[in-house]
Amino acid sequence: MLVPARRHDEALTIAKKAAEAHKVGDPRSEDTKLGPVVSNIQFDKIQRLIEAGIAEGATLVTGGPGRPEHLNRGYYVRPTVFGHVTPGMTIEKEEIFGPVLSVISYDDEDDAVKIANDTVYGLAAYVQSGDIDHARKVAGRLRAGQVSSTIRSGTPSRPSAATSSQATAANMPTGRSPIPGISREPSAPAPRPSPPPARGGPMAAQRCSAAKLFGGFADRDQAPLDLLKMQAHRCRRAAEVTLGDRFDDPFMIGKAVMVCRRAGAF
Repeated sequence: MLVPARRHDEALTIAKKAAEAHKVGDPRSEDTKLGPVVSNIQFDKIQRLIEAGIAEGATLVTGGPGRPEHLNRGYYVRPTVFGHVTPGMTIEKEEIFGPVLSVISYDDEDDAVKIANDTVYGLAAYVQSGDIDHARKVAGRLRAGQVSSTIRSGTPSRPSAATSSQATAANMPTGRSPIPGISREPSAPAPRPSPPPARGGPMAAQRCSAAKLFGGFADRDQAPLDLLKMQAHRCRRAAEVTLGDRFDDPFMIGKAVMVCRRAGAF
């Protein structure tokens, strides 16, 4: 979570209170707020990342390694908050997939966008602002698959929302980038040009196949072309058989991706 540097300590106080309010325990209990993680492998991964945060100098605000004091078995993780997390730390770079919050401070908006985009991940992002127009402006600078916003009223606004209370975010960017998936487009429907015909030999054919599979993304400046070419080479046949000429159909694109994944292509 990125917060303005001048409000870093305030954010830690709020986060600490919220984390300590989560009761960890049996998910069948009505007063439990947080159950166990899915497996011993995930439990161990989270523990290693918490220990890495401590070792690399982040401030442990609450939580930490091990299980909550009232639990002596099970894959239960203590809700953990780290402060003074800086770019480059393991807990800043890695997806933890556990109840661990890393609070990172930024100097100004440009600094925040730079930090947010300096990641190999990008499935979703969130912008909180008292001004929805400003939130849209910042959202447009983020390399994330979907950007949601919380405006002053506290009502989450989601890009694909149809309700009147959420319609203000209807034009926020959506798609995927870069590792969790590939593509990025306005959420409002817009015509997409067809990929150019393959010219110039096998590599051009691979690029065209990748463009079909990923809806034309291969022609965009930010596209990881080497990755696209590699994936196209591995699953070109499956993609073409499944997709054919219907590269503008989102359902068929998704179907082609699933075929390739099931084939172990990527």
